[in-house]
Amino acid sequence: MTFPRILLIEDNEMNRQVVRDMLAVAGLQIDEACNGPEGLRMLAETRYDLLLVDLRMPVMDGFAVIREVRNGCDETSSTPIIVVTGDAGSHLKSDCLDAGADDLIAKPVVMQDLFESIGVVLARRALSGDRTI
Repeated sequence: MTFPRILLIEDNEMNRQVVRDMLAVAGLQIDEACNGPEGLRMLAETRYDLLLVDLRMPVMDGFAVIREVRNGCDETSSTPIIVVTGDAGSHLKSDCLDAGADDLIAKPVVMQDLFESIGVVLARRALSGDRTI
C-alpha cells in the first residue's frame, strides 16, 4: 500500500504543526511550505498526490497558488487541491471550487473533516482513472 504524498502550503507554523500532527496519527508524512512561491517550487521538484493550501498568506495567496497550479502545462496541473482556511463567507467554497480547488475545509481543522476530505478527493481522483496513488 502506498500512502499519498502531501504538500501543505501554510504560512502559520502553529497551523502547520496541527495538520502535521493529525496526519502523523495515520502514519502519513507531509512536506511543508511556508508560502505560495516556496510551495510551487516544491511542486515543480517533487510529485505530490495532494496539496493542502491556506487561502490567506503573504507573498502569494491561496487563490494565486491554485491558479498557478491549474494553469500549468505539465502533470502537476491536475494535482488535487484542498483549501484549508479560517475565512468564512457564503460564497467562499464556490469561489474556491471555481478557482480550481477540489474541496475546502475550515479552520480550526477537525481531524475527521481533514481525513474525510482527503479520502473523498483521492477517491474521486482514482475513479476518474488516475491510478498513480
